[in-house]
Amino acid sequence: MLYNTDKHIPYFLYAIFIYIASVGLLIPKGSFLTQIFGVLFFIIPVAYNLIFIKKGYFKFIYLYLFYLLFLVLILSDSYINSFRLLMKFSVSILLFPISFSIFNSEEKIKKLFRVLLIIAILYIINIIIANLLNLGGTKYSEEGIDVGNIFTEGLNSMAYIIVASPVILYFYPKRKILILTIITFVALLVLIQLKRISIIATIFGLLVFVFFYKEKSKVITGLATATLIFIAIFPLYSDIFEAQLEKRESKMQVQNLENEGRSMEFFWIISDLNESTSKFLFGHNMFNSSGNYNNPDSKERQIHNDYNALLHGSGIFGLIYFISLQFYLYYLYLKVKRKINNKLFHLKQENKLLDLFKYLFPAFFFMGFLIMMSGGMYAYLFNSIRYITLGSVLGYMYHENHKISKL
Repeated sequence: MLYNTDKHIPYFLYAIFIYIASVGLLIPKGSFLTQIFGVLFFIIPVAYNLIFIKKGYFKFIYLYLFYLLFLVLILSDSYINSFRLLMKFSVSILLFPISFSIFNSEEKIKKLFRVLLIIAILYIINIIIANLLNLGGTKYSEEGIDVGNIFTEGLNSMAYIIVASPVILYFYPKRKILILTIITFVALLVLIQLKRISIIATIFGLLVFVFFYKEKSKVITGLATATLIFIAIFPLYSDIFEAQLEKRESKMQVQNLENEGRSMEFFWIISDLNESTSKFLFGHNMFNSSGNYNNPDSKERQIHNDYNALLHGSGIFGLIYFISLQFYLYYLYLKVKRKINNKLFHLKQENKLLDLFKYLFPAFFFMGFLIMMSGGMYAYLFNSIRYITLGSVLGYMYHENHKISKL
């Protein structure tokens, strides 16, 4: 028994959101408090995995994390920094076994998607407070909206939540107008901040629904309605949007994209790894790439692209291991999906929630691969949302498959 873990996970996500919003504002960056929170965020999922989860089901995840720990211990020049980032990287992945195990009924799944909606509301509240108090934050122009301490974490999280909105609407049909208003406003905030990867990931996820979900008309109608609303209220945000676009357009040009440091990282990393067979196979300085790559004259920041970071730290073997782990999860999804489809076909039954999940899983799965191109594997919030959702959807599908087998 998991002792009400389905009630604990929401508090965990809320705590992460509030922590991210507070760092640099209420909690000094790099302070002792940030270290305490970082350790707590790591210990909690580790403890639940050790105490409550049947390890045999998820050994492929645990083996991968132990392999990365091994690389940190033998190939890193800075154990403390590397281990700190390994902890951040591990948090969201360790939430997958927990969510798979606990969100195995429609009632529990409903709680999870309510949490996603509340996080969207918290995001809006954060934006409002940031602008009322002039908290600033990352933006591409002076006219851009203030976001406080939540920029990439928030935008990527909202991308997932926007794509999950059909499921939220399924659970709360009587609050359809309220939910659509919240989701539309969130989508507008994502749009006007012009974070490329968040917009691309959102569009991709919605296209999965448009092309594969049975009730295409509802999805298309919703998207069309949102588009018309954006157009109708454009005068209200046109100044901000145009100012953002003017500052951002140079980065959107192909020539500049090709010259960006993150685009060149791959070639610098390959050149570095080719120095020895050991580096090429197993990498070096796992999770400790800061100061190694940016451009030939300024090597100050961490590697941006997650694939490059994994290649740098764990070599070609580690990168293949990570991608294989991801697609093993997708293999499990395809396997249980095929079984459910066959059984429901023979029983001549339909399950609307399962139909939604059959397309939400691939949407979230491949959105993650897109977002990794921009970096963020150490981010708590949006990675946790992705893995918790994937785990819960897969867990629910396995539970339903078992239940259908008894009919």
